Amino acid sequence: MKPHLTALSLALILSAAAAAGEPVSADGFSAAFPCRPQLASQTVAAGSLTVPVTTRSCEKKDVIYYAVASTFPKGFIAKRGVNAALADAVSGAAANVKGTVRTDRPYLLGPVMGRDALIDVPGEKAAVHLRVFFAGDRQFQAMVVAPKGREDDKAAMEFLDSFKLK
Repeated sequence: MKPHLTALSLALILSAAAAAGEPVSADGFSAAFPCRPQLASQTVAAGSLTVPVTTRSCEKKDVIYYAVASTFPKGFIAKRGVNAALADAVSGAAANVKGTVRTDRPYLLGPVMGRDALIDVPGEKAAVHLRVFFAGDRQFQAMVVAPKGREDDKAAMEFLDSFKLK
């Protein structure tokens, strides 16, 4: 192959890979981010609990994409009940942004039941599209924070739909 064709082929392959996103497979999930995610770890107070949380996030065109994994104490979710824990997660997300839950519906990810919620953020003209799941004592969230009206556009849905549990 001629050198200029090889360079062109490589450029096309690299641009196609970039368009497909930044795949991440870690912390019990996989997702295709539309940009290179940054990793952050912290411990968060959740009532009387302290919960380790790992977040991967990136921003592209005024939209922030998140994938979050948290580990609750052994048996906590079973004792609380998955449905109650999912409801708590949605209401907690709304409270964190001082928002209002616009929609909240069951969402099945393979065999794992979760919730799919849209949360309006007042004063910011923004919205959050949240999908949250529990697998054992682990909580997983895929989330898009976007200007209102873009929280469920093609890019947001591609990211949310790419989120899988391992």
